[in-house]
Amino acid sequence: MQQNDDATSRLIFLKGRKGGEQCSTNGYLYVLEKSVKGKRYWHCIDKKSFTPTCKGRVITEGKAMVKESPHCHPGSLTAIEAAAFLYSIKSDLSSDSAGNVIRARLVHTSEATRCILPTVTNLKKQVYRSKQKQRELKNSH
Repeated sequence: MQQNDDATSRLIFLKGRKGGEQCSTNGYLYVLEKSVKGKRYWHCIDKKSFTPTCKGRVITEGKAMVKESPHCHPGSLTAIEAAAFLYSIKSDLSSDSAGNVIRARLVHTSEATRCILPTVTNLKKQVYRSKQKQRELKNSH
């Protein structure tokens, strides 16, 4: 693994489709593998999609990247943007309708990313489900 000396590397933390923690940097998406003594170990989300398996990993401490290892495939900024888009619409706590939430975010999304996103109908369903979960959590406390 190599030390990360590049101050321009952006580390973004997200929630995955099933609520798991993810992070992205340099065009790659990572899934949290484990946390040990304040350090968090992440592996490439495409780990099993390649032969041999991708060995791309990141170690973080707090919100800073400590180490990063190389991947066996190119990164995809489009996939990262799509993941960030999905996270943003699901975490929207406003009282806006699902359609308004989606439209407001689509304006700032690239054409390439829009092509790989689910249909608007499916996006609305995701927003509805997310808001329903938020209401249930709020009511249970």
